[in-house]
Amino acid sequence: MDLDTARIEKAVRVIDPVFLDTPQYLDEQLCRALGGRAVTVKLETANPVRSFKGRGADLMLSTLAPGTPVVCASSGNFGQAVAYAGRARGIPVEVFVPETVNPAKRERMETFGARVVAAGADGAAARKAAADHAERRPERVYLQDGLQAAIAEGAVAGDRVATVLTGANPRPEQVRELAARLARPA
Repeated sequence: MDLDTARIEKAVRVIDPVFLDTPQYLDEQLCRALGGRAVTVKLETANPVRSFKGRGADLMLSTLAPGTPVVCASSGNFGQAVAYAGRARGIPVEVFVPETVNPAKRERMETFGARVVAAGADGAAARKAAADHAERRPERVYLQDGLQAAIAEGAVAGDRVATVLTGANPRPEQVRELAARLARPA
């Protein structure tokens, strides 16, 4: 996956403003605990999906034509983000979840308009089921958290995310390095 600094900078104009300008503050306790290093805490729960994943999902769905169905797998936050963005952008969403998914997270995905399908005992089984489903239906776009560049680019876009993580006025190479780190599988 190749991330692009210019696309990250442009993403701020595309991402739903509800996901931008995340509240943040300097955590003095953490600063002391880390030997005086500045630690800024972001309140990523202060948006409708309660996660930074809303930015990436919204940016990714902004690249699709309205009405283009999407399929993904999730145990919660990514599925909620895709469902929220899909509803806002007129895109049908199917989320494959493990059978053990948290019922509250499933309910939020459904509340945001997703069709939720329980598939398998764990995340790997849900991902395989989602990928197989999308492969059998070529009109659907398969999204995998972190796979498409727009998802990672959206996650680091806006609201001083890169500034917080790389320092004041980050240089383009710092933003690229940060984007590359965030794009690596965990």
